[in-house]
Amino acid sequence: MSDPIDLADLRLRAQRVRRFTHALDGRTFELCYPSKFEAERIWARHGHDTASVLLDLVTASLIGWDGVLVAMPCPSPSARP
Repeated sequence: MSDPIDLADLRLRAQRVRRFTHALDGRTFELCYPSKFEAERIWARHGHDTASVLLDLVTASLIGWDGVLVAMPCPSPSARP
């Protein structure tokens, strides 16, 4: 007979599977896939606007970064075409 399942341990294992890091040009991004419920909520909010869905999914997934400066993702208004 197998050992009983520890729910807290199972929850931690599931979160480890959902989390990953990605390094790009000396910067490290930590991401966590949104749960099925979170993803469905994002799709319901935006309907068929795929660009908005993807933006919200990425924003919900990004949980940390290292080596990123504010000026990198948010260029000054004068730098825009």
